[in-house]
Amino acid sequence: MAPSGSGKSFFLQELATSLVSQNVQVFVLDIGSSYQNIAEAMDNSEFLRFNALNDLSLNPFHGIIGSGAVYLEAQKLKREGRSKEEIMQRTGLTAEGLEILFSENNNTKEVAENETIEVLKIGEHFVTKDAIIYAKTTISTMCGVSGDNTKEAIIEKGLNEGIKQYGDTLNLDKYAKVLEEMENGMGRDLAISLYPYTSSGVHGRYFRQGKNAKFNSPLTVFEFEEVKGDEVFLSVILGIILMQITMQFLCGDRSKRFILIVDEAWRIIDHSVGFLEAFARTVRKYGGSLITCVQEYKDLDNGPKHQAILNNSSWTAVLRQEPAGIGQMRHSEKFKNCAPLIETITKDPENKYSEIMIMGSNLRVVGRLVVDPYSECLYSTESEDYGFLHQCKNNGIDKDTAIRELIKRKGKKLPVFKVDHKSIEPKSGREEIILT
Repeated sequence: MAPSGSGKSFFLQELATSLVSQNVQVFVLDIGSSYQNIAEAMDNSEFLRFNALNDLSLNPFHGIIGSGAVYLEAQKLKREGRSKEEIMQRTGLTAEGLEILFSENNNTKEVAENETIEVLKIGEHFVTKDAIIYAKTTISTMCGVSGDNTKEAIIEKGLNEGIKQYGDTLNLDKYAKVLEEMENGMGRDLAISLYPYTSSGVHGRYFRQGKNAKFNSPLTVFEFEEVKGDEVFLSVILGIILMQITMQFLCGDRSKRFILIVDEAWRIIDHSVGFLEAFARTVRKYGGSLITCVQEYKDLDNGPKHQAILNNSSWTAVLRQEPAGIGQMRHSEKFKNCAPLIETITKDPENKYSEIMIMGSNLRVVGRLVVDPYSECLYSTESEDYGFLHQCKNNGIDKDTAIRELIKRKGKKLPVFKVDHKSIEPKSGREEIILT
């Protein structure tokens, strides 16, 4: 929870770079290009800007039918003591495929996580229950019927029929056709509501056939500045990205950990709460974590789904709050006992540090985030700093050189590391490093 100007951007960028250095794959959903500098400074990162030139396919059904669900079903049948022949017959996997799968699946933690993932068989296809929930939530938002149990049931019925008919070629045009052809016309209104997202609709270019997402970079930043005015559309994109990331990790290296940072979530929380709540409840099963950034407590106190996002958070970080926000916390069950401590949280007026309260199940501690001059310039969202780095980029100057020049302009110096071989006795063949 971090109001504007409290140091949130510095904190999240420091967290993102630290996690990448620990081999955690990081995904950031942002508005305002705050993460562009770290993406450009980091090797093999990816910065995806959603605008008219974007060619990334946002088909909400991509990845629903994948090898991951089939493999999970095969593992479940094996745990039940079924024969190899029966597993092959029921899943369609070859003997060679089973041998590779079972020889690789020796990770005890991964096996335990797999046991919590429910697999459904729809027609001849295997899908996870979570994938259906994500897809249903996405379509419900597109149609503007979130929370309408009857219409959401029709959407789910259409998903089942669409998967049966089209398998992994299902797209929005085909799904709208399935709804249109439902008996008694029960899906006709929903099909009409989907029109803006079909190939003929105003948003169609984002959902047409294009390159499917392959999120292989250590850091992937999704920038939504150009589409931030359409909160419903932005929420739809968020839901699809959540689903595609989850399905990719289900079908890929499950030992790889990942984290999704939804910055500026307060802008779209009311429209995307269904996605975020479902993701918060299920992401651990897939080896992932979710960071949702809001400005104040009331952003997560607007209904049971909002509260579920907060209640499913093992850790909460609170930066300097406005008086009104502290007043809200005094009346909340989660924060009422630590509101006096939150009142003491501050930020240095010269940006030398920001204080942050880290809150866990049995822990409340306030610390200060102090960064070196290089990180300060890299993370800065001040208009003058950002403009200077952007100008350097346009002039063909690489990011590292630009950062070092900005440090000089600010009259600061980088810390210098040197090894003093004369005054330090190496221990066990190691060199001791002194910071001067």
